[in-house]
Amino acid sequence: MSLDSVLKKLESRIEEFVEAHQAATTRIAELEGRIEELEGQLGGSGELEAKIAKLESQREELAERLGKVLGVLDKALSSAAD
Repeated sequence: MSLDSVLKKLESRIEEFVEAHQAATTRIAELEGRIEELEGQLGGSGELEAKIAKLESQREELAERLGKVLGVLDKALSSAAD
């Protein structure tokens, strides 16, 4: 095998490695962007959880108030029937 042939093969392999490196670098950048996007969505879900907790609290408060109103109405109807 001549020196020229060896050098051409070596050059070819180096070019392949450079192309593979460029492709890997591009893919890494894409994945980093996707990670940021997903982390942003997770941050938003924390806000949703807080809103859900607030709504649950309001629901419980309204249920309690409704129970009191129904109790008053029930007493009023009972005394009206007597």
